[in-house]
Amino acid sequence: MTFRRVLSLALLGSIVLSGCIMTRHRQELISQFDGSQIIQPDKSGRRWDAPISLPFNITLSLRAETKSFGNAVIQYSDENKERIVYQYGDYLYVQEIRISSDKQKLFVKVSGSTPKLFGSWGCTLLKVYDLVNRNPITTIEWKESETDAHKVPESIGTNAPNSQH
Repeated sequence: MTFRRVLSLALLGSIVLSGCIMTRHRQELISQFDGSQIIQPDKSGRRWDAPISLPFNITLSLRAETKSFGNAVIQYSDENKERIVYQYGDYLYVQEIRISSDKQKLFVKVSGSTPKLFGSWGCTLLKVYDLVNRNPITTIEWKESETDAHKVPESIGTNAPNSQH
């Protein structure tokens, strides 16, 4: 076998293996989301304004709205500036916010219609934020179509450097 062929097979194997790892990581995050605690919006069902006690003696202030240009922001009690967990875009609105049982991850689920070149279609994203390290982990897109019987989520990127997604 030539060196080039060995190198090609090794590269192909690493790509396949990394794809399996990424899918498993996404599935773990979805499972954590499913088992996490829902943070209830106010009585209107369209606003969140809640303090959250974190295990390391810090309080988190969470604010979000389900409206045009409604962001989801958090502020740690030991910081002066807000951090954006979800920034409004493409007609996607905050639908649900959850926190992991260990209070280390915040999940913001957004949904709506995304305009495309020819019309628009429904889109649902899950933003995952690391509350301990104070940075985004990843964004997961749900593609629910007739051809995807398992409704497997697909990662579409992250703002966090060096994260596995």
